[in-house]
Amino acid sequence: MTFHSSFNSLSARQRMKSELVSRLSEFRFDYFVTLATNHSTLTPRAMRDRLKIWDARMNRFLIGPKWNRRPDERLVWFAFLEKAAVNPHWHLLVELDPAPPSATAKARQARFEIEAKLNWEGLVKSGDVDVKTVADPRVIEYCSKELWSDDAFTAFVCSREFQNNK
Repeated sequence: MTFHSSFNSLSARQRMKSELVSRLSEFRFDYFVTLATNHSTLTPRAMRDRLKIWDARMNRFLIGPKWNRRPDERLVWFAFLEKAAVNPHWHLLVELDPAPPSATAKARQARFEIEAKLNWEGLVKSGDVDVKTVADPRVIEYCSKELWSDDAFTAFVCSREFQNNK
């Protein structure tokens, strides 16, 4: 991924991080999810590829077999890659159901943690998953804490990037 030269300086990335944190605070996130690998052999590209597959599997579970034709119902999430060289893992802020809770939404929420684990551990045998409900808005600051670095800044992913990919 190549960024415009105005984002190449540390001060520009710090400003971008600050603006992103501000924008993310406008969302109502349901979950803070950590997708860990527990080994260092996966490259950032491999991590991104696994995240894309995880996203597809989760959306299939949540929406059904025609999930790719229903982009307005897909998960909304923002993913931050941490410790890419030593123990790569993703921190995700996830909005599961932006609409008021319904019986269907409650059923999906009840299975979300289980499905998140099953799907990630199916992709990364040594991996593990931690799913927490978002109770403190400071979780956004925690997830974005390394965005000042080049590696973390260029590895940042939002779910929308995968919407047109099958």
